[in-house]
Amino acid sequence: MIPEAQTQSCEITLSKYRLLREIGRGNMGSVYLGRDLFIDRFIAVKVAHQERLTCPETSQVFQQLFFNEARTAGMLMHPNITAIFDAGIEGYTHYIAMEYVPGGQTLADFCNVHKLLTLDGLIRIFYRCALALDYAHKKGVVHRDIKPKNILLTPEHDVKISDFGIAVPAEGVDPATLDLAGSPLYMSPEQVKHEPLTGQSDLFSLGVVMYRALTGKHPFMADKIAAINLMTLNAEPAPLRQVRSDLPEIMERIVKRAMAKDPARRYKTGIDIAGDLTLVLDQVQFAS
Repeated sequence: MIPEAQTQSCEITLSKYRLLREIGRGNMGSVYLGRDLFIDRFIAVKVAHQERLTCPETSQVFQQLFFNEARTAGMLMHPNITAIFDAGIEGYTHYIAMEYVPGGQTLADFCNVHKLLTLDGLIRIFYRCALALDYAHKKGVVHRDIKPKNILLTPEHDVKISDFGIAVPAEGVDPATLDLAGSPLYMSPEQVKHEPLTGQSDLFSLGVVMYRALTGKHPFMADKIAAINLMTLNAEPAPLRQVRSDLPEIMERIVKRAMAKDPARRYKTGIDIAGDLTLVLDQVQFAS
């Protein structure tokens, strides 16, 4: 039985994988629900956009960035990071085979003010994200593009961080090219300034994600990228409890520290954030 409702059907065999239907599309490629014909399990297969591979101006860099996800995420084995199984080229088709996360939902589906998750549920999601990032950072990997869309959710709202395409280390990829990649709404100040990045950059992005998921509003929203960057560098967002008064004070302090513009005032590690989140969870559960 094929999971979930059908979107766009196809019956294509790629290497040892049968692609059943398209389930997602992004800047780098289309993602298909597939079946591994050898192991007989469902997987997700990301197929690079052909037009970007054949463009003379971008083909080399695009190919490097595409396979960087397989190289970098392949270094990581964590229950809250999407597993990479395989990568290759068949003919002119570039693909990555990875863990299939059923449900088709991401945290972005719950960042609308009219469709927010419970505080208890969000704390558990943030906690798992913080632990996964702590693990990646200890392995020397900085994600560089933490945002709600890259936080996949299972039907039970377990977490899978995905899309390590612009993560570092990125062997063989021009650092100047990586400077052009990312999501401005979730970049850290040091990423905006094209400075060398550490894991603390991801923690800033996680802070922005927390603010957005808790309130349904973005702390640095503007119409143009230049304005977003200026706010990221200089503007202080509205206090969390000014936007949502029912949140505990400790939650506001955690988000504020995660989004500190100066890394010296920011959380140093994901495990530090996770530790503070357990305090919030204890407080919420005691009050219920």
